[in-house]
Amino acid sequence: MAMWVIAIAFVQNPQNGIATAIIGGNEQILYANLYFFSWLTFLASVYTVGVTFRDNFNFGPKFSQWMLLFTASIVLLSTSISIRGDICANETEDMACERTKYAVGVGGVGVAISVIAVFASVLDKMGRMFEIGTTLLATILYFFGVVFLTSASGPASAMGNMYFSVWGGCFVSFVLLLGTLFPGGNDGEERSRGEATGVVGNSYGDEDNI
Repeated sequence: MAMWVIAIAFVQNPQNGIATAIIGGNEQILYANLYFFSWLTFLASVYTVGVTFRDNFNFGPKFSQWMLLFTASIVLLSTSISIRGDICANETEDMACERTKYAVGVGGVGVAISVIAVFASVLDKMGRMFEIGTTLLATILYFFGVVFLTSASGPASAMGNMYFSVWGGCFVSFVLLLGTLFPGGNDGEERSRGEATGVVGNSYGDEDNI
C-alpha cells in the first residue's frame, strides 16, 4: 500500500499529465487503462490493509470502511486543490470555482472526520452518538458534493479523480450511516470473525473451538 500511495501521487496528479490532465479547465482522463487499474489496485490494497489490521488487532468492525472514506476524502481534497487554480483562473467559470472551493471543504472535513474515526476505532473509543454524528455529517456533505460538483456546471461533470472520489465518499459514508443506524448486521460479522479465529462467545477467554 505504501508503494501504491507513492505511485498514485505521481500517476493520478493531473498536473503531471500521466493518467489525467487539465484540458479546457476540466480534468480529463488521458489513458483509461492506466487510470482505472491503478485506482482499483490502490483501493484493493487499502481495503486489504484495513481488513488485516482490523482482524489481527481487534480494531472496530468499521475500521476498513473508515480507511476507504479517508482515501476518498484525501483524493478529493488533493485533486480539488490541484485544479482549483486553473478553474478559478477562467473568468467564465465563477460557479465552477465556488463549487471547487466547496470540494476542498468537503475533502478537508472528510479527512478530519475519518482520521478521528480511525483512531477511535483503533482505541475502541467510538461512542454511538459520536459515530451517528460523524457519519451523518459526512453523508450530508458528500450528498451535496455529488449534487454541486457533478452537475453540468460543476467542476466534476466529466469523469476524473474528483468525480469518482466524491461519488465514492458519498457511497462509503452512506454505508457507514446505515451500519450505524441499523447495527444488527455487525453481530453476524463479529460472530463469523470469532468462528474464524476459534473463539465463540462474548469474551475471548470462554472457550476454544478448534
